[in-house]
Amino acid sequence: MVHFTEPRLNWDRAAEGYPAGELVAEIGGCFMASELGLPTGESLANHAAYLQSWLKAMQNDPKYIFKASAQASKAADYLLAFSRKPEPEEVPV
Repeated sequence: MVHFTEPRLNWDRAAEGYPAGELVAEIGGCFMASELGLPTGESLANHAAYLQSWLKAMQNDPKYIFKASAQASKAADYLLAFSRKPEPEEVPV
């Protein structure tokens, strides 16, 4: 689902490369699973290993994880907005 947001949120995976897009998608998927209360199992070791492999592919750039996490958060918020109920407006008394 996070890959679906790429053209809609204008995140350019081509500029960052394939590993960057996969990293954003994996982090976004984790954010969505957490927000929706989906079971993740007893361990997130597989997710952590997968994320680490993409970080290694980007030569362990320590700054990129923050950029990828920010984009993943935007993607998750965009997707979750389709299922969230709008907050009721307060009527002034």
